[in-house]
Amino acid sequence: MTENLLIKKNYLSEILPLKFNNDNITAFQLNPPIDQEIGNRVSYHLSRQLQDVIIVYRKGIFYALSSINKFLPTPEVWRRALDQVCSEIEDFDHIYWNFHWLEHITINSQIQSDFAYQTLKICRPFKPVRVSNHQKYIIERNAQFWSEVVEINPNQKIPAFSLSIKSNVIANSTLVQFFESHNGNNEPEKILIDLEVQNLHGGDIGIIKSLAGKVADNAPGLLAKATNPKSREALEKSIKNYPNHPLVAVQFKNNKRQYHYSMLALRPVITAKNSSQLGLDFGKILKETKINNLERKNLLIEYKTQANNILGKYGFTISKSINNESQPNLFFTPKIPIEDVKLLFGNNVTKIHKDISKGLKEGGVYQYHSQFNNQVKPVIKISVLKMAEIKITSFLKSLERYCNNYKFRLEFIKKELFVIENLSPAKLNVKIEEKVNELIADSPDLVLVILKDENLYDQIYSQLLKSKIASQFIKEKTLNTEANYILGQIVPGILAKLGNLPFVLAKPLTIADYIIGLDISRFNKKKVSGSLNTCASIRVYGQKGEFLGYHLESDFLEGEEIPSTILDKLLPQNLFTNKTILIYRDGLFRGQEVTYLLARGEAINSQLILVECRKSGNPRLYESQNNNISAPPLGLTLKISSRDAIVVTTSVRENIGLARPLRLKIRSEGKQVAMEDVVDTTLKLTLLHHGALKTTRLPMPLYGADKMAYLRLRGVNPQGLGGDRQFWL
Repeated sequence: MTENLLIKKNYLSEILPLKFNNDNITAFQLNPPIDQEIGNRVSYHLSRQLQDVIIVYRKGIFYALSSINKFLPTPEVWRRALDQVCSEIEDFDHIYWNFHWLEHITINSQIQSDFAYQTLKICRPFKPVRVSNHQKYIIERNAQFWSEVVEINPNQKIPAFSLSIKSNVIANSTLVQFFESHNGNNEPEKILIDLEVQNLHGGDIGIIKSLAGKVADNAPGLLAKATNPKSREALEKSIKNYPNHPLVAVQFKNNKRQYHYSMLALRPVITAKNSSQLGLDFGKILKETKINNLERKNLLIEYKTQANNILGKYGFTISKSINNESQPNLFFTPKIPIEDVKLLFGNNVTKIHKDISKGLKEGGVYQYHSQFNNQVKPVIKISVLKMAEIKITSFLKSLERYCNNYKFRLEFIKKELFVIENLSPAKLNVKIEEKVNELIADSPDLVLVILKDENLYDQIYSQLLKSKIASQFIKEKTLNTEANYILGQIVPGILAKLGNLPFVLAKPLTIADYIIGLDISRFNKKKVSGSLNTCASIRVYGQKGEFLGYHLESDFLEGEEIPSTILDKLLPQNLFTNKTILIYRDGLFRGQEVTYLLARGEAINSQLILVECRKSGNPRLYESQNNNISAPPLGLTLKISSRDAIVVTTSVRENIGLARPLRLKIRSEGKQVAMEDVVDTTLKLTLLHHGALKTTRLPMPLYGADKMAYLRLRGVNPQGLGGDRQFWL
């Protein structure tokens, strides 16, 4: 008899604990008092004014740290430095602050972490590593970092910071060249607003939020404020050569303020959205951005050394990253592998996720939509709009066979070929509108669109959505290369878009009565700096993960806060009274959202579990063996505190890259539950993607939130404000 030996798995993270030993600290307040945003800006600019001094701001107090063996500035030096900041920053030039020095200072783990982050931000030890330089684009590896506090146990919190790597694809040209080469530059707002750009001189990446007039009209004021020699040079060239070009307002990460730039001082970040303008295949570029595990490991070691050299001057020592050998209680994996969780199909058939096709063949869908549930073998009426000269007869027969296996019958009521030839954009739009209207007139349940040019997707999708007709788009390239493979992917999605539920969880979730995905999307008005419009939507799921419906708020709102009248619609009394509701927020709760939600919950006697789900800016997790790193297992979780965790929700092939984990945070204001239960619920909800035979990175109540927001902010809405069909799949 052979004994099975359990091999212990080693896991580690990109979170680096810090040890701190430096007493050169002081603290003060400024009068009149200021909020956190202004405090962050003042502390940053003061840190740049005072050599070897790092200042951070938290909860009304400025904390200052000088490098080891250096004296803190005298009050007179502090006064001069603050006056200099106020004279250089337009927002502060009318304010006179008085210092109030604090005698008793408490430096907790959070302040220590803030000091480390601010030190790295001010000193900029990390230089971009250029790995590819083409005629039209550059690929760089860049360090990402942010502060962390890790709860080792309920009585011990330690300072730390996260250190990660990101690949950026940057245009090998200025924003001026990109703008002038664009065939629509007579409408600069459409080209420039929401475009990601990099500051040529600082390397920071931000987003263009608004246009601030022409360069020539703003020249005197801009020149007076241009303290950076390179920025001033770019501005002078713009005034001379491009006086009528727009001045752009850029917002950088974690900073609400918008900074004005001439386009000569910026270059575009290449994305899937703008790559075609430069004649680039973004899919091929993405392959170049992938970082293999050995390169990633070596870069992280190098970045850690660079950080240590700077932080050491201020009394910090960087320890080994958080790992399960040193902190075993912080890591956990699912008790039952997420791939082995059972799903429920029709006729009480249960299968695990990899056997979805078998489940649909044996049991059919878990629940028919009311449109189909009175039919022995429901008929789906489909029209086909083929916008590419490609043979699809064989594909349609296979599609028919798959649906028949899943106990549905297809009826093709129209098959149209529409070839685009030598039409102006305006005439093309009209022709497409006419053709789609012809298909709509036949009242199909779904329109299958074969696309050659993805640029036509939005128009066709919008027209069908507004008519309450489902759609399935397939690229010509995909049909040529993956026709058989995609059938298993798209057929469950077609059934779900028509309101059917192909499958749910076999065992109900016990964390709440209902689970909601809440998305509140904001965007800047294109011509008014700093003004926001807001739209809100929710999706509601039951305890088996069954989709119950969605509601879209019709009005666009100005400002940060959502009125209680809108939350009344998002949390209706007749459905949620006396219930426990888990609310996933796509991103962070903003402004007074939590206050309003809890007030509504109290009014309907419901308990709300409030969970923020952050998709970006999260430290990665790794599996480690023989001093090498590899992809982490699906479900691996690092518990940063009792209310904060990093969780791996996807399994990625090594040649594709590493999984980008989610960050889940339980807000303290709502009902408190175990972090393990939130993670378990989240992982199980990733199994319920009916649009493909694969798990999603996000739990289904949030899946597709970006797409919904994109559509809504562009005025693309389904007919009516609510429904029970998953049109976003």
